[in-house]
Amino acid sequence: HLIHQDYQVANLAANLSVNGRPGTLWLTQQDRTDRDYAVFGEASYDILPTVTFTGGGRYFKYDNTLIGFFGFGRDPNGPPYNAAGSSRTGVAGCFTSTGATLRDNPTGKLLPANVPGSFCTNLGTFQGGKIVPKDASDTGFTYKANLTWKIDSDHLLYGTVSRGYRPGGINRRAGLSPYASDFLQNYEIGFKTSWFDRSLKINGAVFQQEWEKFQFAFLGQNSFTEIHNGPSARIKGVEVDVNWTAAPGLTFVAAGAYTDAKTRRVLCAYEDTSATCANAGPQGQANYIQSASGTRLPITPQFKINGTARYEASLTDTAKGHIQAVVVHSSSASSDIRTLSFAPGTGNAYNPAAGLGRLAAYTTFDFAFGVNWPFLSAEIVVENAFDKRAQLSRYQECGTCFQRPYVVANTPRTIGLRLGHNF
Repeated sequence: HLIHQDYQVANLAANLSVNGRPGTLWLTQQDRTDRDYAVFGEASYDILPTVTFTGGGRYFKYDNTLIGFFGFGRDPNGPPYNAAGSSRTGVAGCFTSTGATLRDNPTGKLLPANVPGSFCTNLGTFQGGKIVPKDASDTGFTYKANLTWKIDSDHLLYGTVSRGYRPGGINRRAGLSPYASDFLQNYEIGFKTSWFDRSLKINGAVFQQEWEKFQFAFLGQNSFTEIHNGPSARIKGVEVDVNWTAAPGLTFVAAGAYTDAKTRRVLCAYEDTSATCANAGPQGQANYIQSASGTRLPITPQFKINGTARYEASLTDTAKGHIQAVVVHSSSASSDIRTLSFAPGTGNAYNPAAGLGRLAAYTTFDFAFGVNWPFLSAEIVVENAFDKRAQLSRYQECGTCFQRPYVVANTPRTIGLRLGHNF
């Protein structure tokens, strides 16, 4: 598909614009193709009447390509080369007929643009005198094995071993290496039970996951999203959910999870299989440790809990009323895994995680009061009743400009009326 971004400035001089597009300060014009193929299957076998084994597998192949242009224009009579004063990003990085960039071969002849609507191509691979798309491809196999023991009609135990993946891909900034697939190895033991004539249901699981070369993203120079592979991480946790019918019409539902997610090795600015951060980056950049081993993964709170209490009762022969209360709690979490980086241009050290800030812990409450008839329903809802500003995510418009962070919050207190009709 076509990726198109055209950032315009009114009355911008043609010599300061992207070449051939007066008024355009920055242009992204890229063609991306993602190809994914898979063959999978699953089968179950009853070892005993109460014990079942299930196994499955999936062979996958992906082939992703990206080619095109991104950046500023270049005035051959500069400096300034463009309105941003950039001498590296944009037309300056386009390929010439020798395979060198215009920046390194200023008198060279630019090769024609591969993507219509752009002046030249700076994102691709020079090969045999022409530019071909950058490519990221791989094949692999994932699997699942599950063993269940149905003790009786109300009690079941299970164990699962599985492996999943996400395909790799290509970064939209030309100087960055493609990112590889990441894999999640999962080990889980759990139970599903019913008690007291099934008025009480309790389910739970403990798990450990090994996340290999996990993909993570952040805003880099020019606010480009960069995707990198981190080291391995280990995620340990417990999940429990309870559903209790305490009395006719009175139900309590609760669920909670504890998650301990930490890296197992240092995070390097540029991927280094030796885990020493001594190997240089793809263009010879000095490598360094961005976060220590044992750093918690961002966005993932240690505790998440939710609970619902609902009471239903007949009001008349044809009408049933209900009241309901819901509470949700989430503990705090970091927004960025990186604790050290260096600003482009100045080289000053800064802490991205501290600059972006943490997602604060929050607790919210919702309430509902309603009536149901055979064909109609009406409900008054009060969402986020105490008007708590829960932080769902934090971001900065410019990842290297040290701007104040923006917070994406939940919906403020909302009071509404819902009407329904059954057909």
